Amino acid sequence: MSNEERVKGFYRKIIEYQVFYGWSVPKAFTETKEEMPGIECSSSISRVHRKLKEYEQQLYRHRLYAAIQKSKELIKYHVENGGE
Repeated sequence: MSNEERVKGFYRKIIEYQVFYGWSVPKAFTETKEEMPGIECSSSISRVHRKLKEYEQQLYRHRLYAAIQKSKELIKYHVENGGE
């Protein structure tokens, strides 16, 4: 696994802690840093906030794209099957 993939996983984990546990960024960052030692990323909280926003936008775009693709598949299925 490349360092970039590990860093993305690191930020995803911080987002999970924020969403599922309602933790603040500093607390989530500290906990994730302990769970995933050796990640080469900035320890600056302002940089972490910025990176989190970037990854949240990427995750949102990915989910939005997946929802659009699923909708297209459902529409195609209904058209091909006479609206059933």
